[in-house]
Amino acid sequence: MALEATTIETAVVADEDRLWQAFAVRDRSLDGAVFCGVRSTGIYCRTTCPARRPDRSQVLFFLSTLDAKEAGFRACFRCHPDRRETDADLVRGACTFIDEFLETHGALPTVEDVGRAVGLTLSRLQRLFKLEMGLTVSQYMRGRRMEKFKGLVRGGGSVTEAIYDAGFSSSSRLYESAKEQMGMTPASYRKGGAGAEIGYIFTQSALGGLLLAGTGNGICAVKLGDDAAELIAELAQEFPAASIRKVEPQEVTSEEETPEFRNLHSWTESLLGYLGGLQVDIDLPL
Repeated sequence: MALEATTIETAVVADEDRLWQAFAVRDRSLDGAVFCGVRSTGIYCRTTCPARRPDRSQVLFFLSTLDAKEAGFRACFRCHPDRRETDADLVRGACTFIDEFLETHGALPTVEDVGRAVGLTLSRLQRLFKLEMGLTVSQYMRGRRMEKFKGLVRGGGSVTEAIYDAGFSSSSRLYESAKEQMGMTPASYRKGGAGAEIGYIFTQSALGGLLLAGTGNGICAVKLGDDAAELIAELAQEFPAASIRKVEPQEVTSEEETPEFRNLHSWTESLLGYLGGLQVDIDLPL
């Protein structure tokens, strides 16, 4: 039955006003515990449904899908409220929350914030995230922050402005991770990779064509696609001022010929094994 504006026995939330606020912001902590029926459409949804929000007067709240059906509502085809979320769905929701939080607040959420957003305990979130993504929540967040920084400087922004707009608390925090995550200094990246020597290998993987590129410090790009020329062009567009060349497998076995790229082949083999399901985990220098 529809909820009255009183305390809910399950203690999910206190009243319909809070339910409406949760629905309005797509609060994941109530997903699967509360469902929203829309009178104007006759449809009931999850609190996280991506559909445009209706007028408040059109919405009723239910504690189960059965209550919604008995009231005459049918399931939404977008959010599928009758389906139980899989572990992959929960992790996908966590990733979406992190990305949206970073975009909205210009900072990273805490891991606790992420857990609350998807309704998981901290230990379960960490376990599922590692199993589904192959990295920790913190590693994913740092990677997304660096990607935002790179996008800002590629768009013409200054390094100083991009540092704070991407969520770094200080310039020192960026420079601590720049070599590991970019393979070059932020200033060099902003200049299109000026002074960087980049080698790449294009090969076939379980997911199709794979291009892996790196410097002597580590991997700077991984791209998937069947058109090798297109992937190489994307690499050149990201690093227009760098020296870029193809590395043949036989070259990387010779320390005398190409010492700066001698690890490129082993990195590629590790990634191919991971994508093909032959390696459960990989730890590559990015």
